Amino acid sequence: MKADSYQATIGPYIVFCAATAALGTFNAGINTASLNIPEAVIRYCSQATLDQYASSSLPACLPMSDWVWGAAVGMYPCGGLLGGITANNLSDRFGRRSTLIGLNLFYFIGGLLISTATTTVQFAIGRVFVGIAAGIATVVTSVYIAELSPPKYRGGLGVLLQLEMTIGIFIAECLGLGLSTVRGWRWMTAVTVVPGIIQMILLFFCVESPRWLIGQNRIEEATVALTRVRQGYNIDRELAAMIAGQQDDHPQPSAEAANSDISLSDSNTVIDASALEENPIPKKYMAIAPLNIYQLLSTPLFLKLTLKLAVIHAGSQLSGMNGVMYYSTSIFQASFGDNAKYATVGVGALNVVITILSLGLVDRLGRKALLLISEFGMCIFSVVMVIASVYHVNGLVVAAVLLFVTFFAVGLGTVCWLLTAEMFPTFAVGAASSLCIGINWLFNFVIGLIFPSLNNGLGNYTFVLFAAIGGAHGIYTLFLLPETKGKTIEEIGLQLGWAKPELLAKLPEGYELE
Repeated sequence: MKADSYQATIGPYIVFCAATAALGTFNAGINTASLNIPEAVIRYCSQATLDQYASSSLPACLPMSDWVWGAAVGMYPCGGLLGGITANNLSDRFGRRSTLIGLNLFYFIGGLLISTATTTVQFAIGRVFVGIAAGIATVVTSVYIAELSPPKYRGGLGVLLQLEMTIGIFIAECLGLGLSTVRGWRWMTAVTVVPGIIQMILLFFCVESPRWLIGQNRIEEATVALTRVRQGYNIDRELAAMIAGQQDDHPQPSAEAANSDISLSDSNTVIDASALEENPIPKKYMAIAPLNIYQLLSTPLFLKLTLKLAVIHAGSQLSGMNGVMYYSTSIFQASFGDNAKYATVGVGALNVVITILSLGLVDRLGRKALLLISEFGMCIFSVVMVIASVYHVNGLVVAAVLLFVTFFAVGLGTVCWLLTAEMFPTFAVGAASSLCIGINWLFNFVIGLIFPSLNNGLGNYTFVLFAAIGGAHGIYTLFLLPETKGKTIEEIGLQLGWAKPELLAKLPEGYELE
């Protein structure tokens, strides 16, 4: 007899699907860091360089002031905000997998515009396009992985989103070492096309989300998809819980419904996959239609959950991390001079290593514990960074930056994406993810825009502001955020109040509502 799919482990196929989906965020990482090391080459041209490339059809550089450069860099998260907000409608209408395939068109257009830019305006528009792709990717990838993953391993698989993003950042910084030249920076910004092509091809071998298919009343296809990602396990109980969790209690009765033998209103019913093929779910049991953002915010319970997670996402950006990622070369300039770019690559490598470590921690220590460690750790090392900068202890500045990045990667860098995808039912997760991750991109834009001027104005005291935000964020998490580790989405729904009590009969044996 096959074991229940609630006990399923991670198989190679589900890892393949999750890793392929996360290629979109890998590409987002490349575009996050692609301008970091080549910044000086893009913004400033010596007379010798201008003379050497006078006959070129493309300008040698694109001169920009601090504010203009900050705005150009900030167009990427601005596009991310637009992509994040629209991702809900796209993924609910076309499906998670199809949306992941289609978003790469924005990467292609953006890469072409930036790499051939002749004006600052064209450069900025290209950044908007790659930002739109990244915004869609962060929303849909997190939802897709959460909807595919076995409950016990959802955290570890969810971290793949951030892991591939950090790998993308690291690779972009390594490429920047060799491509920080007049012609090289254009090739650097065109690299985004390569992972886009690879992802589009590989996604055709991945399944669509079973939960999304159920939401479209495509039960037979959902059964096939769930069977593929739970190979060797009995999916009856899990499938029944998924269907019951999206069941519309107030549809119009139909003759088809009256003649059906399947009744999900019976809390003891466990759906048999073969029965579904012969007797599909009747209209009486149609899934709840996906909510839009207005409907989400009009529901008091979902409004409360959305606000809680919006604060987490806003705090992850207001921590100052992307100030370091966008401008680390400039930050390290005082300590390392021309070798600052190598320190930047070191930061990227550390970010990858710590994110890999968090793969094993998120399902052991839990989401909330990692967030608290992350937030208070970043607060402490923001203060250390300020003290070291004021007293010109360059070695301590570097150590503080590295530890700041470490604490971000272990918690805030990974957990906020995961929480959004697992705290809402399928019919609300698209709208909630779009809104919360849209807020993440909004504050990403704000930090990218103001950090150069903030750094110039506050100097060594810039990170005092981020220390205060980090401390306040930690206190908020301690008292207001629930723990979700090791639970199915339906169990989380029962805990938070949006799931129906009848689901208890279809959940793992021994589960007790907290």
